[in-house]
Amino acid sequence: MAVTFAEAKEAVRHEVSKTWKGTDPIYIPDWGCESDDFWGVCVGVAQFYVDNDPAYEVIDDRAYLVNKETGDVEVKSVVDNLDWFDEQNFRNYGTIPAFFK
Repeated sequence: MAVTFAEAKEAVRHEVSKTWKGTDPIYIPDWGCESDDFWGVCVGVAQFYVDNDPAYEVIDDRAYLVNKETGDVEVKSVVDNLDWFDEQNFRNYGTIPAFFK
């Protein structure tokens, strides 16, 4: 059975919560990206994703990906895997606010 974006968000929340050291709660927006095989899930805090406060932006090379078939979470370095990301042909999922385009 295919994994939905909502299920992918919860899988990433569970994975990130194992090592989250922030004082603010984890926030995952209702948008991200997808390929035929993976969901790309954004992770951070609401001050950045909702309030658009750049002071809360986390500059990070990690991409949180969820396999659409198995639900397994993978964390990949974007820089170290540029060819792989190009081959996946990721596209936007959901309504991405103008602040993030």
